[in-house]
Formats: sequence, C-alpha cells, structure tokens
Amino acid sequence: GNLSNPHFSSPINSPRSKTTRMAFTSEYNQMIVFMKSNIKQILSFLSVDLNTDDKVTSTLSENEFNLLKVLFAPEKLEADPKTPLSKMTGLYNNTNKVNINSLTDWISGALQPGDVNDVLYIQGLSKIVTIKDKQMCSNKEVRIIACEHSYIYIDASVRLISIVNCVNTTVFVASVKKVCTIDKCENLTVTVASNFLRIGNTIDSTINYYGSFNPVLYGDNRGIILGPYNGNYTDLIDRIKEAEIPISYKNIQSYDNPLVLNEIEDDNMNHKIQKIDHFSAFILPDNFKPIFPSSMKNYDPLIFGSSDKQNDKENEVGTLDSTGTILPILCPNTYRDAIK
Repeated sequence: GNLSNPHFSSPINSPRSKTTRMAFTSEYNQMIVFMKSNIKQILSFLSVDLNTDDKVTSTLSENEFNLLKVLFAPEKLEADPKTPLSKMTGLYNNTNKVNINSLTDWISGALQPGDVNDVLYIQGLSKIVTIKDKQMCSNKEVRIIACEHSYIYIDASVRLISIVNCVNTTVFVASVKKVCTIDKCENLTVTVASNFLRIGNTIDSTINYYGSFNPVLYGDNRGIILGPYNGNYTDLIDRIKEAEIPISYKNIQSYDNPLVLNEIEDDNMNHKIQKIDHFSAFILPDNFKPIFPSSMKNYDPLIFGSSDKQNDKENEVGTLDSTGTILPILCPNTYRDAIK
C-alpha cells in the first residue's frame, strides 16, 4: 500500500465501515456488543477495592455499582424508577459488596435493545446546517450517521446520542442523559455535555467535553484532541440539569484523564489534551441566544473559587436555581482566561 496516501488505513475507508454506513439499524446492536465485551473493564474502573488488582477477586460496593445507572435505562422497566440499580440485581440482598464477575454476568444477561420509536435519525447530510430543538429530540436517542461537511446543532437534553461514519462535520449537543458515542469518524469537531463519553476508531477529531466520567477511548483512535467544554448559552444550565449532570468543578476537568482500553506504544498518536492557546469559545447560532465570554462572570467565585473550599462550592452549585442564572463557560480558569 501507499503509506503517503492521507486516507491510507482510515477507519472511514475500510470495507467494514462502508457496509456499516448502510446498516443504520444495527448501531444499537453494536453498542450492546461493546458493552458486553468491555463491561468487566468498566466495572474495574469504578471499583475502589484497593486490596487487589486481580479482576477475579475484585468487588464493587452498592454505591459504586449504582453509578452505572447513567449507562442504562432502568426507568423503562416495570420496577419503581427510583429503585437503585443494585436492588434490581438481587445480588446485594445479603452483602454490601459483590464480585465483579457476578455483576458482569448479570449485566450481560440484562442488556436488551431499546424502543426504536424513541430514535431520531440525522443521516446522510452533505453541506447542510441543521438545528434541532427540544421539541424534536428531548429525551430521545439521536443517531447522526454518514454526514459530511455539515453543521449540526442540538438544543435539547437527549437520552443517548451516537455519531457514526461522519466526516468533516461539526456537532454541538447541549446535553446527554446517558451516553455519547463517537465511532468511525474523521475530522470531527464536537462539543458535548454528557454523563458518559466513548470514542472509538476515530481520527483527526477535536472533542470538547463536560461530564460525570472521564472519556473512554477504544479501538484504533489517532489524532484525537480532548479539551474542556467550550459552549455557552442562556438555556444551557436547564439542559444540563435535565440530563442530571452535576454542575461541579470535578466535571469541568473530566476531559483531562481518559480511560484508554486499547493502549498503543505512542500515547500521543492516540490522543492529546488541547493546548490552551488552541482553545476558543464555540460559536453558536443566534437561535441559541449565546452568552459571550464578557458576560460569563455571575457565578465565577462559586464554581472557580479556591481549591480548599471546592467541595462546599460544588454542593452549592448543584442546587442552583436555574431561573435567571448565567453559568460561566464550564472549563478551567486557565482556558477561560485565554479566550480572545
């Protein structure tokens, strides 16, 4: 093969990827396969069992296991939606900790496809600008598939979102209640607030992220730039609260330490953290009523105050009344100060 060809071995140009572009309805099944294949590693990531590094004997407490609620939709089961995920397993009835292998078996058996009527497809766009509002996609699963040279703006709290087989496309998503998936894409620019973010088989893309957990990188990623969240507009605080993403200093820094499932020899080929002098505010359409950096000062002392009082500040921020509240852009001070 010709190694000088810029598209050589690109995930976009593989025969498997081209086939997948036509199999739109199979994406959810791919997510199920991914979860079943990697759930043990995800459980190990959640565990704070310091007594062993052995996955066979590692355990998870109830509170640790309940963090997985952001990945699933237990509210769609017949059980009371307020029932903790741990209680649905039956494994914690007589103990406070359960072996990771037992939890893996339970999750693998419990995973089922979702309701296709709750899915909104955005597919095949070429040189298009589109804006989706709350009425169109609130609490839905959104699938952005095979788009190129387009701009997609979503002003809503969606349940799940997947961005697959897209090239040279910009995507803004106000908030995601469960999981944002970016897979088999090239030259993307994405700004997203999500409880969970996973990126796979993607190259030369920039993702600015705010969320509850560190991003997960899997497969053949190259040239991924991870940076802090860079969008802001008047309704953003409402969208983040609708997605049940805590507003805290810890979540502002989530982009900085991704979990890499497929380590390669040169980490710099896989991903880099965005340089401060390359960071800028995301330009949103006027429909969003964007907030400019000069207006982002209302709650700076509350969110970005001294580190020794940060825990108390996080608790206060989490209960802010959204009425009339203007959030500062949700990124570290050093990045915000660099915005021109």
